[in-house]
Amino acid sequence: MSRTAVVTGGAGGIGGAIVTGLTEAGHDVAILDRSGEFAVDLADPDAVREVAERLGARDVLVHAAAAFDRAALEDLDLATWRRVQSVNVESALWLCQALTPAMRERGFGRIVFITSNTVWRPPAADFLAYVASKATLVGIARALAKPLGASGITVNCVAPGITRTPFTESNLPPAAFE
Repeated sequence: MSRTAVVTGGAGGIGGAIVTGLTEAGHDVAILDRSGEFAVDLADPDAVREVAERLGARDVLVHAAAAFDRAALEDLDLATWRRVQSVNVESALWLCQALTPAMRERGFGRIVFITSNTVWRPPAADFLAYVASKATLVGIARALAKPLGASGITVNCVAPGITRTPFTESNLPPAAFE
């Protein structure tokens, strides 16, 4: 039986690798990113809900998209904070809310949040909003695992370290990868 999946951030480095892996495993994959077939601004809750409705039922949700806007406590403004939380946390919630009813009906679903090892080892003070968002995803996964698990839906997190992608290599110093 062919499975269907949706991957946020599927045009990026980690998300793109996930799309490749799922496709090679036989999944029909929809990519939610800023461009492409399912172009969406994940910071816009109405746009996220609209695209989820267009997607229809899916077996797998991988939330790999992330906003990396950086600011230390003294420089953090509300717009930056809200953008990071909207993309990294809230869009995951709205997609779960939209996709889990069909997963429950079928008694099968997989939800994977790509978090980060920065939750346990913040690399710098200006990663505040990003680290907080990824820690929040860990909490959401824990809160959803039991109630959704009763319906055959697993909820997990994968916490990679800094990964060499075109984005990270152009935005982080070489020492960050050591």
